[in-house]
Parts: sequence; structure tokens; C-alpha cells
Amino acid sequence: DDKDLAPPKAVMALMNFYNNADTSLETINAKKLGKKHIGHFGFFKSENKSNLWGMPLNWLSDFA
Repeated sequence: DDKDLAPPKAVMALMNFYNNADTSLETINAKKLGKKHIGHFGFFKSENKSNLWGMPLNWLSDFA
């Protein structure tokens, strides 16, 4: 939900660009994770390993 990272309008435009693809949208709420914000590269910081990295890893493993 870091609006400066991925504005909702831009996210929807990107999803709609791939109109033949199956898409899904998941919003990560920084405050629910006890953070002020996550930031552009904050997702990949080691401090977020335990609460964020599992999501994309699980998603990718479903398609591997």
C-alpha cells in the first residue's frame, strides 16, 4: 500500500496491459506488518525476510 511505490492506477494499467494473462492483485499493508512503509526496495531487505519473502516464493513454486 506504499502509494509512491506502486500507485493503484499504474498497477491496474499494467495488469490490464496483459489482458490475456491470468492476473491477481495482492496489497501488502505496511502498517499491519508494524512498519511505517516498505519502500521501493524495502521488500528485499533482510529485515522483511520472515514476513514478506514467503509470498512470492510460494507463488513461484506453484508454477515451477
